[in-house]
Amino acid sequence: MEIRALSRVVQILASVSARPTGITLSEIVTDVRLSKATTYRFVRALVAVDFLRLEPDTGGYHIGPALLRFGRLAGHHEGLRLLARPFLDALRASTTETVSLVVPAGTERLTIDVVLSDHELRAAPEVGSLKPIYAGAAGKALLAGYPDDELDSLLGRICLKSVAPATITSRSALERDLARIRERGYAVSADETVFGQAASAAPVFRDDGKVVASITVSGPRVRLPRTKLQKHGELVAAAAAKLSRKLGARRKA
Repeated sequence: MEIRALSRVVQILASVSARPTGITLSEIVTDVRLSKATTYRFVRALVAVDFLRLEPDTGGYHIGPALLRFGRLAGHHEGLRLLARPFLDALRASTTETVSLVVPAGTERLTIDVVLSDHELRAAPEVGSLKPIYAGAAGKALLAGYPDDELDSLLGRICLKSVAPATITSRSALERDLARIRERGYAVSADETVFGQAASAAPVFRDDGKVVASITVSGPRVRLPRTKLQKHGELVAAAAAKLSRKLGARRKA
């Protein structure tokens, strides 16, 4: 009985992880071929221990923070982390600010690597932390790399809520910002995810042109005026383009 239960848990987790933009209970039932009542019982138990997360606005299930922190998914990104780390280290050296590697996780973004600034006052995101994908430079850089149809589908599933004083909560305003990001090659933000924090970020693409990550330079807003954010944006865009080429991307990142 224990082996059967474990097998069902693995099936459910595999079903959810295969749908990074979210999956409904009915879709899980179809994938795992169990009754709706049995599937719901297992899903509810997984949500209770944070192995799964239910997004109330969409009714979709995602891999939960506990499982992410266990490193089951972080291992999936290990190759990307290893390739990216020299670029993160170089950016930290040139900017003296914290540098992060972020990947899409449905309607959120997941931090998979961080190189901290040596400044006493610094940005300090945690590996394994999740934030809304639309909030801040890191997430906007990811969204700017999505094809129009995928972007439209994803934004249709998101309720844009404020998480900091300057979070963009208007879809039209967000789309205008994404257009600017695509044009110049990098995103900037201030007070969009954390009050007093600013950042510059650029998207990373793989060989099929799909955006797989963003590289972000972040720090205290008092140390990062607009001109510095733009300078960092150019540096991070160059680093992201080099990493994209390492991944086989032929398009300009």
